[in-house]
Amino acid sequence: MPEDKGKVNPDDADVNLVPDLVERVAVPILQYELAHCWDMLSTKETKYAVSATNLVFTYVSLSSKAVGELVSVLRDRLSDAVSHLMVPTWNTYVIKAVPNAARFAAYRFGTAVRLLRNICLWNNILSVSVLEKLALDELLSGKILPHLRRIQSNIDDAITRTERVVASISGVWTGPKVTGDRRYMHAHTHVIKGKHI
Repeated sequence: MPEDKGKVNPDDADVNLVPDLVERVAVPILQYELAHCWDMLSTKETKYAVSATNLVFTYVSLSSKAVGELVSVLRDRLSDAVSHLMVPTWNTYVIKAVPNAARFAAYRFGTAVRLLRNICLWNNILSVSVLEKLALDELLSGKILPHLRRIQSNIDDAITRTERVVASISGVWTGPKVTGDRRYMHAHTHVIKGKHI
């Protein structure tokens, strides 16, 4: 293929060869990998999956049925992961009374933050509405913020964990790379005693 796509001869029978192969062979393989093999809590694997998906999108039309099914599998897996995730909201009495309760709660919080960070890596693939529903509504507001509210009496721990949350969404809803209207985030970031993140 010539580097200048304007020089492509539309009558050339081979023009669609690579896009057709990608759509019929590569997309089903990637879909299987996303559905059955990809570890959503691994940032390394998630970056590879995002890169592979972006590569596929350079060859296949976004209106393709195969691409629609691929994105649907991705959305469903992330949605299932968020819905099945439990982040403890135990009060301080439970934490102090039950052996290893604090360690377990910290582990589950760390899992939630990793999942949040990895969901945000899909920000150029998933629509803004899907990303906001998964990352902000269901995971941040539904799972992470209730946990942070429960530990607010331990201010050092609460601040450290809040910083981890902010770092995980940096570049999507916070940070110097963010452009456009992100007022949605400000309405969903009440963490500790009504203060914003």
